[in-house]
Amino acid sequence: MEFKELLDLHERLESRINAYWTYWSVAIFAIAGWLFSGKQTLILDQKIGIALGAAVFFFANLGVLLPCTRLAASVRDEIRLQAQNIPFTSKKLSLAFAEDGFKFRYTLTLLLHVAVDIIVLWHIFAHKSSPEPTDNKIITFFLFQ
Repeated sequence: MEFKELLDLHERLESRINAYWTYWSVAIFAIAGWLFSGKQTLILDQKIGIALGAAVFFFANLGVLLPCTRLAASVRDEIRLQAQNIPFTSKKLSLAFAEDGFKFRYTLTLLLHVAVDIIVLWHIFAHKSSPEPTDNKIITFFLFQ
């Protein structure tokens, strides 16, 4: 693969990674904003449902974010190796291509994602509770309408 093609591929992968982080960030801020608004109380069943929905989203997001990050790191390593054979005029550009900036990116991505995910899930369950209903009017309403 030519050097320019590697650079283009790397840029496309970075754009995809940024999109995955954006989706995740929007979800985190939406959940946090909703919970911190304090205008609602949740019963245990609601907390479980919200937590399960959030957890499914978190795992799905990690399921695409991690492989894409690994691929981007691999492409960046190939760029680094091929750049060694290109006689750049700029010493700064040569040094920039020689850097291995992705060394801990995969691990940091995983740790950051999981740490924030756990905090959000914990906060869902720590959120103020309303008394459990003595009857199932809500369930009855949805089932028999």
